[in-house]
Amino acid sequence: MDRESVLKILKVRLSAAQQRNLEASARFNSMVAEVPSSVPFPDSVTRVEDAAQSYRKATRELRDAQGQMTKFLLSGVVPDDFGSGYVN
Repeated sequence: MDRESVLKILKVRLSAAQQRNLEASARFNSMVAEVPSSVPFPDSVTRVEDAAQSYRKATRELRDAQGQMTKFLLSGVVPDDFGSGYVN
């Protein structure tokens, strides 16, 4: 796979991870804002926890996508799921 192809795929992955992170952040903030007081109802706790878990997952995916892009741009390291090796 050539450098431009790898870069294109990494850009798509990064953009998708950024979008998922923004959506998860908005969902979490919305859930927290819906809690009327500092003591949420039991079902609110579950909804906030679920939103927080989704946000953490999206943040990890974004961090991983950023890491892959950085490694590729700085060192030519191709992510494992692309196959092995380096691109010059």
